[in-house]
Amino acid sequence: MRIFCVAFLLTVVAAVGAGFYFGAFTMTTESTETSWAVSLVVHKDFLITAQARASDEPINQGDPSKTALEARGKIAAVRPEIGELQVSENFRNWKFRVDNQTQILLNENPSKLADLRGGDEVSVTFTKQGQVLNASLVLCTRRAVEAEDR
Repeated sequence: MRIFCVAFLLTVVAAVGAGFYFGAFTMTTESTETSWAVSLVVHKDFLITAQARASDEPINQGDPSKTALEARGKIAAVRPEIGELQVSENFRNWKFRVDNQTQILLNENPSKLADLRGGDEVSVTFTKQGQVLNASLVLCTRRAVEAEDR
């Protein structure tokens, strides 16, 4: 029984540690003259989108070469000179080909690939042709604080 309890405790500690490492949890502390406040935040949107992304279910049914898929994550790299957008999500990295036909929106405003930055949250609708992922729609969200800082 003691071995089971220790194994269970180590599993819980590892799961919580992984949650902090991958950004599913954050902890903040605040202090006043007489007390401390510690808050633990579970980023529910991160956990839900991770489940949805893992399924890779098509958005539209029909011709397999024209079936639209969606990936969500954070921008890892932007290379406008070669029309490439790299998105990182959990344990996956995606490379998308972006061309003149790709619609790009930054905070719901029309934009271009060069305006996107690493770390921005992004949702990419794409089609797959062989090994090439062709982006048709890029919805990028940059938080207001980040937009003012940059």
